[in-house]
Amino acid sequence: MELERTSKDLAPLNTDQINSLQAFQKALNVKPKKVYTENIGGQTFQHLPIGVIENLLKKYFFGLYRIEIVDYRMIVNEITVHVRIHVYHPILKDWLYYDGIAAVPVQQNSGSPVDQFMATKKKDALHKNLPAAYAFAVKNAAKKIGAVFGADLNRKIEDGYVPFATEGNALNQ
Repeated sequence: MELERTSKDLAPLNTDQINSLQAFQKALNVKPKKVYTENIGGQTFQHLPIGVIENLLKKYFFGLYRIEIVDYRMIVNEITVHVRIHVYHPILKDWLYYDGIAAVPVQQNSGSPVDQFMATKKKDALHKNLPAAYAFAVKNAAKKIGAVFGADLNRKIEDGYVPFATEGNALNQ
């Protein structure tokens, strides 16, 4: 026997909760106050430093977040990191998570062939490159939360967040 689902089963939030949720989503989708620009390898890009990301997580989720390292590994001469940011959503009253991945080449002596990587890697390469990969993965995960975390940086096309209407009332006008 199949159960018939009602709109209340699918959307258990009342109009006030939906409006609060939309207001929170709107706050998460404003442009960041300050953006940092770097030139790496001849390419200029915008980003938010990891410290800014961590402070934004504290601000918007009232310190109720944690960053889990799901996996890290060496792939030839690169270190990859997979992280998961868990946040307690203040409106939904539930834990949500966002995954991020990153890969960073591990420094080795100039001109060294990749097949001799273990013999030619710099002494402190992992000391520098593993935390860098972690930071990039955290920033990658955080971008999925909203524009305030840098979601629209370095994109040619921005598709801004627009709240929807409930029960005939337009939200956040």
